[in-house]
Amino acid sequence: MGLTPPVLFYKEHLEKVILPFWTKNALDLENGGVYTCFSMDGATLISRDKYTWSQGRFLWLASRLVRIARAGELDVDMDLFLEVAEKTASFLFSHVFLDNGHCAFVLSNQGVPKLVGNQERLDASMYADCFVCLGFTEYASVTGDLELLNRAWDLYLSVLDRAETGDIVTEPYTVPSELTVHGIPMILLNLSYELYRVFKEKGDPRTETAMSHSQTHINSLWLQYDVEAKVLREHTVKPPFPKEGWEGTLLCEHIAPGHTAETLWMMMEFARDLSDWDLIDRCLAALKQTFRLAWDDQFGGLFRFVGLRGGAPNGRMMGTSYEDQVLDTWDMKLWWVHTEFLYAAYLGWSLTQDQECRAMAEQIHQYTFTTFPNPNETLGEWLQKRDRQGLPQDKIVALPVKDPYHIARDLLLLMSLSRDDSNIEPHAMRGN
Repeated sequence: MGLTPPVLFYKEHLEKVILPFWTKNALDLENGGVYTCFSMDGATLISRDKYTWSQGRFLWLASRLVRIARAGELDVDMDLFLEVAEKTASFLFSHVFLDNGHCAFVLSNQGVPKLVGNQERLDASMYADCFVCLGFTEYASVTGDLELLNRAWDLYLSVLDRAETGDIVTEPYTVPSELTVHGIPMILLNLSYELYRVFKEKGDPRTETAMSHSQTHINSLWLQYDVEAKVLREHTVKPPFPKEGWEGTLLCEHIAPGHTAETLWMMMEFARDLSDWDLIDRCLAALKQTFRLAWDDQFGGLFRFVGLRGGAPNGRMMGTSYEDQVLDTWDMKLWWVHTEFLYAAYLGWSLTQDQECRAMAEQIHQYTFTTFPNPNETLGEWLQKRDRQGLPQDKIVALPVKDPYHIARDLLLLMSLSRDDSNIEPHAMRGN
């Protein structure tokens, strides 16, 4: 098939640079869960609060590490990560659910739901529920805990119901209720397809339902597609609200390249499993256009936000804090944007042998691994947030956490390409 990602490099980087920081500094084996409120360089634990968002992600990560280590494809302490996963799952199961069935956004070290900052309600973000669901799903798959798998499905259905009725809160990204939110069908696709895979693995009768849900979420995501700009918008106007009042607004005239890349690789994985080459081609066209708009030709790297047709986001303001965040951080170079794009580009290459994808992947790899790894090798991990020129920036851009999820997940996914695609004939070789 030609070029494949430098799998050995990604494996060693995960084993020797990323994971040692977390096993040394972050595991709470007494209470369950992990600490993630570190300074950006990892030298200082700032708070022992446990943001549910990150707890669910770490549960997924620890469980996935166990799965891959069992297959002999990763050299990690499998017993330790299984213990971490077990205690984190128990911590969340015992403490995260509020009386209304939603997940608390922040828990104390011992698991007491709490308000922090300007937070007005304990269930301040639907994304917290989503990541708890994701963690439960992977843990259930690894351990065979069917009770937890059922709880994951129920939580997914709860989130889906809230999304369909508009009963959602999405801290730290809040926008007017008249607008769609790209991240919602994206995370719902992630959940439904992960549930589908586990259901299929276990012969569960919900398999086809989860597959159908995944297709529905993909259809919703394409409603975000702008035909003229050839990219996925972050927000569009929900029917039946009139579009006229939103034309020319910053909210409707910007994109988040990292979200786009994340969405597109999720759709490409779905398409790969179903041999839907038309969907793969459609995804790659959007990925390449987004890269052209997002790449910084002056300093290298990918911008956090850009205008619908490139450049700095601009447009009429509607008075939301999210708009302030877009303008304040649009030109920052963030770790997760780059790892999501890296995997999407290499996945596209592995499926199609598209030379533009290959060049894109190599360009992103070079920037990512010369910019983000912590120069203090004793501490390890990454300095995740950089300014436009690539210098470290110790500022909050979403949650006040240092979270390994995107780095570790994408390294694991990059490692999997040599395995997952070994029996797939590339699209370019099919004469299409």
